[in-house]
Amino acid sequence: MLHKFLFILTITAINIPSLVYAEKTYKPLVGIPGVNPASDFDGYINSLYVLSISIAALLAVIKIVIAGVKWMLTDVVTSKSDAKKDIQGALIGLLIVLSAVLILTIINPNLVNVNLTLPPPN
Repeated sequence: MLHKFLFILTITAINIPSLVYAEKTYKPLVGIPGVNPASDFDGYINSLYVLSISIAALLAVIKIVIAGVKWMLTDVVTSKSDAKKDIQGALIGLLIVLSAVLILTIINPNLVNVNLTLPPPN
């Protein structure tokens, strides 16, 4: 078992440089909104980061709206408490996502910008 693990680790370590330098020939099959199709791999990773934060915020708002409608339209106490828990959960999730972005931006704004390019070997 240890030999298999070491073999996989060695193969992975050997292939990492080729994967990193392969980004110059990277051609995406599907475009991402807001990204220039001629941009590099770093641009795609940065846009996926922004897109995932936007989707998380959008899903939290949708969850809050659905739970709010559920809370307004029901008279059963247990359904109201479930709706209230849903609203609280969505707000906590939104707070976690936004605080993670805020903390990374406050520590160093370059942490949210991906730069995977390596200098060429000598």
